[in-house]
Amino acid sequence: AYVRVSTDEQAEKGTGIVTQKKTIEGFCERAKLRIYDFYEDERSGASLERPGLRRLLEDAEKGKFKVVLVYKTDRLSRSIKDIVRLVLDDFERLGLTFKSATEPYDTSTAAGRMFFVQLGGFADFERELIRERTRSGKLNTALKGKWVGSILPFGYKKDSEGYLVPDHEEVEIYKKIVSWCLEGNSTLKIARKLNELGIPTERSKHSSRAKNFKWKPGTVYRILTNPLYKGCFKYRGHEIKVPALISEQDFELVKKQLDSNYNNAGRNNKVHFYLLRGLLYCKKCERKLFGYIKPSRGMRVYCCLSKRADPDPRFCGLKNVNIDKLNNAVWENVKEMLKNSQKLREAIKRHRNSAIVDRAILEAKLKKINRDIEANKQETDATLDLYIKAKKLTVEQLDERIGKIKEERDELLKRRESILERIAKAKEAKTTLEKVERFASEISKNLDSYTEQEKYDLLHTIVSKIIVDYDADTDMHSIEIEGMIPVFEEKAQKEESPIASMQRILP
Repeated sequence: AYVRVSTDEQAEKGTGIVTQKKTIEGFCERAKLRIYDFYEDERSGASLERPGLRRLLEDAEKGKFKVVLVYKTDRLSRSIKDIVRLVLDDFERLGLTFKSATEPYDTSTAAGRMFFVQLGGFADFERELIRERTRSGKLNTALKGKWVGSILPFGYKKDSEGYLVPDHEEVEIYKKIVSWCLEGNSTLKIARKLNELGIPTERSKHSSRAKNFKWKPGTVYRILTNPLYKGCFKYRGHEIKVPALISEQDFELVKKQLDSNYNNAGRNNKVHFYLLRGLLYCKKCERKLFGYIKPSRGMRVYCCLSKRADPDPRFCGLKNVNIDKLNNAVWENVKEMLKNSQKLREAIKRHRNSAIVDRAILEAKLKKINRDIEANKQETDATLDLYIKAKKLTVEQLDERIGKIKEERDELLKRRESILERIAKAKEAKTTLEKVERFASEISKNLDSYTEQEKYDLLHTIVSKIIVDYDADTDMHSIEIEGMIPVFEEKAQKEESPIASMQRILP
């Protein structure tokens, strides 16, 4: 027998666990049925993920009973789809009869099955009515100016009647957030300040795990841009009035400041020009480096992003590197590589020699795969002979063997195709030396007169990554430049050839 309640309210209405059990026991006594066990759940009927129901199905699979009995159909589920699947699919597959102690029908007959589906439909209809009443009730509550959300907005609390009223302690914090923003602080800095002060977030008030919630830039931004704080919010298309915490004028000033912060952020900053923007990576933590210029403090440096990790900074230890020194070191390295034909030739030769070795290995692998493919064909012929001539295989055995042989052949063909593609690329690598030299010769003629923008364009064309490291013992930075030199065919087909990895020590 299966019994279920979803809330304490059902017990008060007379449909609690005890009531259901007594009714079922009386039914079994009259019908001369023996109860194997009671399977109980205190869960919503909207989902079938319930421990009691799961245990019932497991015991049914073991054949421990022949009838599933409930107090009422909707105790099994509130969804017609789930009820039909359970009773007309799962229960029938297991040879079970489904009965209700308060609804007279028998699922073993066509009439009983139809009546059962109708009852399930009424249960589903009742659930939809409850949903509609809930939605309508929430809207009516909101239209009266009361709060219907589960989480209260920061700076507010609910009074005894459910209306939002200012929470004076949080209002002071909200005013600080606004003030910090208008002073030019980013949402990241504001979040850090709030975390350092140990101020709980809006979600902390509604969770026993309050310590797990940290202020984040997104949370600060949402609070600063939420029109609710102006005294009005929308619920399902209706405007609801609440006490305002900020004037319309100050709210607009905050929005302008946030826009200014966005435009001046490193990733969007068009005021300061960074030659190596997007190319620099930290050797220690593999994060990117960003440019930081503070004229009032005389700072022009590239910094590791670990200094700005949110919400808890975990600085990797990479010392800031002077922008001008690093720009100059990278540019001089690349310029030297492009001008020094001998150095460039040696780098490309190393690349070409490596490609030749790779090609030899690949061709050896190709020969072996071709032999395996030939052996596979012979195995196919031998298997067919066993079936056709020797008649030693049944049709089923033939199908099984041929299927396995075909799978092996398909895998071999895929591997051969992959190796052929890699061999073709290795062949192309042998022809790149002359083209790379021609490219370098063309662009190296006027390198000394390049503007900053031309340097930027060239570096972002041929350099893929610049790795920056720092040695605390010597107080020295080192860089490693990785990149690709584009090679253009006459038909505008583009190839690529690695340039040498260059290293330079910076004081």
